[in-house]
Amino acid sequence: MNLVHYSFLVLAAAAIASYRWQLLGFKWAIGGLAIVVLAWLLVALGSVFYSLFMRERGVFTDNVQVLVLSLLPIATTVALLWAINQVPAIADISTDTDDPPVFVRALALRQPTDNPLGYSIVNSGKQRDAYPDIQPLVIVDGSFDRVFSRVQHIVSQRGWVLIHQERAKGVLEAYATSPVFGFVDDISIRLRQTPEGVIVDVRSASRVGLSDFGANAKRIRGFLHALSEDS
Repeated sequence: MNLVHYSFLVLAAAAIASYRWQLLGFKWAIGGLAIVVLAWLLVALGSVFYSLFMRERGVFTDNVQVLVLSLLPIATTVALLWAINQVPAIADISTDTDDPPVFVRALALRQPTDNPLGYSIVNSGKQRDAYPDIQPLVIVDGSFDRVFSRVQHIVSQRGWVLIHQERAKGVLEAYATSPVFGFVDDISIRLRQTPEGVIVDVRSASRVGLSDFGANAKRIRGFLHALSEDS
């Protein structure tokens, strides 16, 4: 791989790092990455056709290898676009769409340009259509304190950062960070004691983006499954 292609690789990594380290906003970082990946693909294709036209067999082989490497970020981008089309354009999911858990501490951690934390009626309709299985969990055979302690353990086990908790009120807040870009999703968990048992509601909301690629629903499913398995 020659210097030009190394440069594209560095620029792509820089676009990702610039957002993760909060040097650029979401739109600028994503836009920059898209431009870099597209330019990289065009240069790789041009190199292959040039070497083929000039009948430079050794150079052609090298350029084909470069083209294959450049297709990796393209394939990732296509996969993300496909994922977007499979889920609704929402980034705030709650087990209770009529009375979702609220955020308190997360408000202070969000930037003015981040997604608002108000849960809309339009959002709830889309969620019910796409994720009808996202429902409150009712634990009938566990005490309130035991369920709360189990929730604390699962939050820690999953690597979420706990930012607020009040056992008396049955509320916890945390956030999760994606491994590559560093996208942050805020999580609010609410426990309520009722005659039927302890009702657990979870809300997961992305700070940026119109779509969460289904990540918030997946997170809630995984959390409730882990909680139900141990309750």
